[in-house]
Amino acid sequence: AFLLNRSSDLRFGKVEYIHYYSKSLKGTNNAIVYLPPAYDEKKNANKRYPVFYLISGTTDTEEVYYKVGRMNYILDNLLAEGKAKEMIIVLPYGNPTKLLPAPPQGGMMGMGMGDVFGNDLTKDLMPYVESQYRTINDRDHRAIGGFSRGGNQGLSCGLTNLDKFSYLCSYSSFTSTTLPGGVYDNVADSNSKIPLFWLGVGTDDFLYGTARDYMEFLDKKGINR
Repeated sequence: AFLLNRSSDLRFGKVEYIHYYSKSLKGTNNAIVYLPPAYDEKKNANKRYPVFYLISGTTDTEEVYYKVGRMNYILDNLLAEGKAKEMIIVLPYGNPTKLLPAPPQGGMMGMGMGDVFGNDLTKDLMPYVESQYRTINDRDHRAIGGFSRGGNQGLSCGLTNLDKFSYLCSYSSFTSTTLPGGVYDNVADSNSKIPLFWLGVGTDDFLYGTARDYMEFLDKKGINR
């Protein structure tokens, strides 16, 4: 088991629950924000941090990485060991369609539904986070990723917003070979904007076949990963 506290003098980051008004959803949405241990220190009052938007799986909420995955303790330990850089982590609510009065056409999982999740993230949550926290607000300091449904949302949102994100991660996720904007065809431009395109899936995962096919698709297109 992963030791939550490897040292008696381990410094802990802070986890905050936030609520923001989403114009995209026409209502209030929520998210969780992790702040590194040194964030509130007086000497760091003007320091700004990169941001990782981490999205949960299909049947989970934004709390799963915190309450079950203990991502805050994991990062606290990695920071103490010098194995990670300080960052802010934002856990969005990945099922925003459930907040709508009627489900959109095209399904519930963030695919083919007018990008309800992407609009809420980029037009509402990100501006709120950047107004409330000391973030570095450029593509070189933003990452996005997720698990399962969240992995698809992360890839879709990241690949179609390469002006906002440069680090993309997918964990055992659904994948899509059809995205607007020609990201898969503008190979040189896309590769120059993605310093990290990380995909992972276990061989026993039911999504292994589609993930393998997606990676082969990227290879044929010439997209670096």
